[in-house]
Amino acid sequence: MRADDKLARRVKLREMRILLAAAKWGSLAKAAENLGLSQPAISKAIAGLEDTFGGVLLDRTHRGVQPTTQGKVLLQRAMNIFDELRLAGEELEQLADPTRGTIRVACAHAVSAGFLPRVLDSLSRRHPAIRYGVLEAERALVFQVLREREADLVLGRPPAEEAGSDLEFDALYEEKLLVVAGLSHPLSKRRRRIGPAELARQDWILPTADTAVGRRMESLFRGMGIPVPPAVVSSMSIHVTCSLLDTGRFVSVLPESLLVFSPLRSSLCVLPVKVPQTSGPVGITKLKQRSLTPVAKLFIDQARKIAAQLRHP
Repeated sequence: MRADDKLARRVKLREMRILLAAAKWGSLAKAAENLGLSQPAISKAIAGLEDTFGGVLLDRTHRGVQPTTQGKVLLQRAMNIFDELRLAGEELEQLADPTRGTIRVACAHAVSAGFLPRVLDSLSRRHPAIRYGVLEAERALVFQVLREREADLVLGRPPAEEAGSDLEFDALYEEKLLVVAGLSHPLSKRRRRIGPAELARQDWILPTADTAVGRRMESLFRGMGIPVPPAVVSSMSIHVTCSLLDTGRFVSVLPESLLVFSPLRSSLCVLPVKVPQTSGPVGITKLKQRSLTPVAKLFIDQARKIAAQLRHP
């Protein structure tokens, strides 16, 4: 008997589900509680998998359980199996109506405040039966939730080169950066170019220094002719930044997409400062070996149409 036939006969989806639950909760007792099974049934199922695959899948300690190296391999495959089953169910439903289904998008906070809502609004008007799940996370985490199949796509900056070869990035637009202030800020009433010395004297809100955007600030300010000014407030929160800008006391650097698409733009003024560079491309990241549902394809097509408004000659 071929090895794959043997596994197909012996491995049950129920056992794989139990293994995923044990790893997720880090405890056989909690897995049993959440699955509505007895702890002996949980232990028996995992022991059966370990016998089938010929190795220990979970290390048992007084603190609970953790996957072994072999267990991590099987867990990743198990996540893929259940994710493909979910996708198969969605695709079968969408054969009758390709405009029905759910798309789950992970993104960073800056994208969720401007570009993403415009895509969701325009697509939901065209296809009202589509449902959306939005997960905001720090850039380091959005690719993790994509790999764990908790998101179908990531909308934002590309993954770092060291993030792995299992991810595929499709650029939508180059994110231009703008220097902004609240409408009541003294500089907002100027119409002439603001010089470097005057910029350096302002109270700044800047991205946190140890983030990807924060690390770009040195070259950005160098291009404007000044060193990075000391930040009065360091924050990655768009809401904190815009609320403080509204006081008329601060200036900051924000992505153009926020100024174009967010209602927050009505309370902000783009200052006449030439910013010499972009923050890089924004686009869609997906898993290479994962098929896209019709709804995901509709989302990508709509994102491309909206992104066309941000492309510069």
